Amino acid sequence: MQKQKDIVERILELEKRIIRENKEKIIEDNRKHLIIILAISLLAYVVNLFITVIHVHLDGIPGMLHKNYLVFICMIIFFISTLHFRKKQFSTKYIYLVYFVGITYAANISAFDYPNIVTTSILAFLVQIPIFFIDRSWKIVLATSLFAIFYLCFIFPFKNPNIYMFEFTNVVSFTITSLLIGFFIRKNKLENYAIRKLLFNSSYVDELTNLPNRRKLFVDFKHERIDAIAILDIDFFKTYNDTFGHAEGDACLVNLSNKFIELSKKYSIDFYRYGGEEFVCLFSKYSREEILDVCNEIKVSANTITTPNITDTITISLGICFCEDFSDSNLKQLIHLADKALYDAKHSGRNQLKIVNKKDKD
Repeated sequence: MQKQKDIVERILELEKRIIRENKEKIIEDNRKHLIIILAISLLAYVVNLFITVIHVHLDGIPGMLHKNYLVFICMIIFFISTLHFRKKQFSTKYIYLVYFVGITYAANISAFDYPNIVTTSILAFLVQIPIFFIDRSWKIVLATSLFAIFYLCFIFPFKNPNIYMFEFTNVVSFTITSLLIGFFIRKNKLENYAIRKLLFNSSYVDELTNLPNRRKLFVDFKHERIDAIAILDIDFFKTYNDTFGHAEGDACLVNLSNKFIELSKKYSIDFYRYGGEEFVCLFSKYSREEILDVCNEIKVSANTITTPNITDTITISLGICFCEDFSDSNLKQLIHLADKALYDAKHSGRNQLKIVNKKDKD
């Protein structure tokens, strides 16, 4: 029994880690799936309206619209808002809200319009959540179970007792089945996320520092508008390596990279390990003064870097190239100019930054 419990705990912990490491991709996929489902639901509503026009004629439309206009308006609001959500704004809580509204609507239809008929609309809602969306397993199980319980409690006073037993059996069996099927589908999806993450890291992430590597720099440059590029180099790093050993040198690189990761989150800038002790930073949508302020903070932050066995102060030099006309720029040219500015910083005493303007060099 304890062995089975340990296996379950390991599976849940692995699931948690994969979801955390692929959070942005999972959020975006969940958003796309919700958009598709809402679009299909809106289309089904319009088709239903069209059928009403054909079979019931125009007299039946006002009654249909009056009965369903609230859920129709909600669907439109959900659809439009989901389209405009950004990655950082969207969450699985929003998905559960959408489905709660849908299940409440299905319960109303079942209880008040079809009290003597076994309805199947709820079954579609219960199947969709576990199968189409990615979230922690316990959240999926809890939400799906609560929706099923809410539905059964809601319709209980209104349904024909014999019909209710069929309804109860259908809902319970579909809930259990969808959770089981959803578990295996979700497991395969998470494995695919993990594999894609591994392949991505092997191609675009530096193994030592966990920063994007040189290849990723060239990929990102093609898809972003860059206002400036900075090359950062650790001062006297060869001497540091020779004196304290390569293990301490690696620890220095890792600690400095962790500081860069903190700064990248703070300022929404991108750091890359260019090679050896050299790093590249790309700036987008920042003014010249802001870029200089951030670069000075980067330079000062390096002074706080230490390793467990070494207390010597780490310093870095920076070369910055501003590119006012990005359309006429290429990465190799900008790096060449920034590297010249870095060379000036090194020969001017190190632990400082130098700048160059691309237009002045053209």
